[in-house]
Amino acid sequence: MTTAEIDELWCSACSTYRPAQDFGTFPSGKARKLCGRHEKRPTQQEYDNWADFENELAQRSRLTQKAVINLRKVFDLDSLPANISARFTIGEDGYVDRSNFNAGIRDLAAMIWRDSGFRFFHKGTNWSALMFTYYCCQDDKHAPPSTAQKRGVTRMRRFDCRSLLTFSISARRKTLTVIFRHNYHEPYEDRRLSQEVLDFIQDRLAIRTSIEIFKEMQDLKPTGWESVTRQQVYYYYQQASSKLWRLDQNSFTGPSSTSS
Repeated sequence: MTTAEIDELWCSACSTYRPAQDFGTFPSGKARKLCGRHEKRPTQQEYDNWADFENELAQRSRLTQKAVINLRKVFDLDSLPANISARFTIGEDGYVDRSNFNAGIRDLAAMIWRDSGFRFFHKGTNWSALMFTYYCCQDDKHAPPSTAQKRGVTRMRRFDCRSLLTFSISARRKTLTVIFRHNYHEPYEDRRLSQEVLDFIQDRLAIRTSIEIFKEMQDLKPTGWESVTRQQVYYYYQQASSKLWRLDQNSFTGPSSTSS
C-alpha cells in the first residue's frame, strides 16, 4: 500500500489524490468521493449556532421517557466555543500533533454532558476521516465494563438508549458536523456530587425553578459545582418536589374539614 493510499484519498472530480482530511464523511463514517473544494460550503446563514444547540439539548432532554433525540448540526469551526484547528500541526521532526483536535472535541463533549445530562465516552477516532465517535456511558450495547464493584460503589444503571455522538471535521470547508442520537433515560448521576451541592438545591426548592437554581449555582459556586449539569439539577428538583407534594397531600385536610 502506498503512502498516498494511507494519507490521501482519490477525488474523482480532481482526478488525483488529495489529503484525507480534505474529505467530508457520511454519518456511517465512510469518506465522501469528492474533496471539500467540490462540495458546496454553506453560507454563514446556514450554519447552526452552538448556543442554540445547547439550549435545544437542555430543553429536549427534559422530556418524558418516550423522548427520542435525533439531531444533526453543522457549525463553522471559527464560531465554536472550543479551539479546533482545521489542520494538523506538524513539527520539524515530522511528528503530527493531534492534541488540538483531542482537547477541543473533549471540551465540546463535556458541554454536551453538562447541557443534556447524559455523559458520553470516547470510543475511537477515525483520523483519515477526522471523525470522533462517542457513546452514552449508560448504553448497555456500548458502555465499557463497570468497575463500580471494585471501587465499592453501586453500578450505574444501563439502558437500551441507542446512543451515538459523532464529531466530524471538514478541513476544506472548515466545519464541524455533530450527530447526536439518544433515547431518554434517567440522567447520568455523578457519584462525586458534594453534599454542599445537594444542600444548595434542597434549600431553594420552594423559592426557585430548576433553571434559576442552576444559574445561581454557577454564580455562587458551592463546593463541587463544576461537575453539576442542568439536567441533574432538573431531575433532582423534580424528584424532591414530588416528594414534598406527596407529603403536603398526606397532611392536607382541605376546606371541608375546617368549615362548619
